[in-house]
Amino acid sequence: MPSVEIIGEYALAAYNIAEITVAAGNAHFEGEEGILYSKGKTELVCYPTAKEGTAYLLPSAVEKNIELCLLLQRKTD
Repeated sequence: MPSVEIIGEYALAAYNIAEITVAAGNAHFEGEEGILYSKGKTELVCYPTAKEGTAYLLPSAVEKNIELCLLLQRKTD
């Protein structure tokens, strides 16, 4: 079965998503606590806009998290 390899920046930002689930064994992405990361968690791909809570601690492996900052700012405006 084919799987998604690339998700563009803001691809999921317009949707009222509370949680993202990644299938076990996905070669390109992984999820934790409903948040979407690249495999190895070096990039935060999408923080769901409807996720509960106002604080989140990034895993130490994350090197890129621009979208997280933008989405959290939108949630608190």
